[in-house]
Amino acid sequence: MLVDMKTRTLSPSILYAWVLKKGPKKITWIPTVDNTLEDALLMLAIHAIKKPEIIALADQYFNNPKPTWAEFYQDITQEHLQVLYENNRSTQWCCKLIITVFDESQIRSLTKMHYTVEDYLKQERSASYKSEYRDGQIYAMTGASRKHNLVSGNIYRELSLQLKKRPCEAYINDMRVKAVEASSYHYPDVAVVCGTPQFEDTQVDTLLNPTLLIEVLSPSTEAYDRGSKFAHYRKINSLQEYLLVSQEQPSIERYVRRGDVWILSEVTGIEASMTLESIDCIVSLREIYDKVMNDIDDN
Repeated sequence: MLVDMKTRTLSPSILYAWVLKKGPKKITWIPTVDNTLEDALLMLAIHAIKKPEIIALADQYFNNPKPTWAEFYQDITQEHLQVLYENNRSTQWCCKLIITVFDESQIRSLTKMHYTVEDYLKQERSASYKSEYRDGQIYAMTGASRKHNLVSGNIYRELSLQLKKRPCEAYINDMRVKAVEASSYHYPDVAVVCGTPQFEDTQVDTLLNPTLLIEVLSPSTEAYDRGSKFAHYRKINSLQEYLLVSQEQPSIERYVRRGDVWILSEVTGIEASMTLESIDCIVSLREIYDKVMNDIDDN
């Protein structure tokens, strides 16, 4: 590890992050043979910032036989750190690591940067992984388990077959949904729209008017799916039904909109089925948990 969380010891690999911020807490350095690595890393940070006055300051220090590190990091301001963080994404990981050696209040403005919708969409459309957006923050999504993927795929298959000759479309995993009133973007496990689908722009990758949204519950995201995510979904005027599907047992919770009220019903057991009135479909739990029940029974 780069940082020993018990002793708060830094390795030289994040030295250049450290020198970009004033006010370090107690830090113990791991000795190195010479300063070559430190010098190189520090210069990398300096040139990433691309501030002429800081580069000149660094040149002055490096022309001395023994650079004064303490004086140097005192001259690096929060403004310079912010420029580095915003303009050089390849070095953002090191800036985030500073939180292990600085008080939260000192780093909050860095780690809680506000992103605009335009920032998010530009980044998201070129990223190799998916992220959601809410309250001005971008949250990377984690991968899904085998059971999660099987359940999602089974639901998508069953709905797609029933909707085949009807004016409805079903999407799985990668269709981004925008809750316009909440100004948030999400990736439901399954989304269905009946009628003409509406998209945010000509990229046709952000759905605005889902009829049904489905989330397969995972231990790490269940509270979010039940809480703030559902709160954002409820602000989508077109949404009529919301399903929470367990991957641990045959169980589906269904929320149906009745004016301003959402009514909960639930079915459990492998022989059960559920009617989705908003899209006029019936899903069988035996089909939804196909190839999943053996894993559930083993547990």
